[in-house]
Amino acid sequence: MHTRQEKKIKVAASLLANIFLKDGDEEKLSFTELDHFSKYVANLFVGAIDTLGKAYSITSNIKPSHPGCYSHPFIFRDLITATDFNSNLLMGLVCELNAVNLLHYSEATKTEEYNHKIFSLTPLGDKFIDYLLKE
Repeated sequence: MHTRQEKKIKVAASLLANIFLKDGDEEKLSFTELDHFSKYVANLFVGAIDTLGKAYSITSNIKPSHPGCYSHPFIFRDLITATDFNSNLLMGLVCELNAVNLLHYSEATKTEEYNHKIFSLTPLGDKFIDYLLKE
């Protein structure tokens, strides 16, 4: 991966550090997970990674009642407030995250405006953040 973006470099460093954890360490990701997450780091825009982090911060106080479930839902307006992106760019980043199963949004919301769309982090998105983006 060739980048000068600090966020991507930190995530890549987290991936490398995870490789060196001992077998049996509960923090150690499987090879398949490492491979999958490394593709995310290489292919996601930095803005998408930042958006995922903001989504996590919105939902971090309210964890799902069952492990492996989607996070607590939130609305697009929450992301607008948490970022400095305009709504069209932010929706593009959200669509990118949705396409790779890190963030989910419901198509059932049929409004012209994005503000009332409902979103949640996927279990995979939550794991990506837990293992690679947390400081």
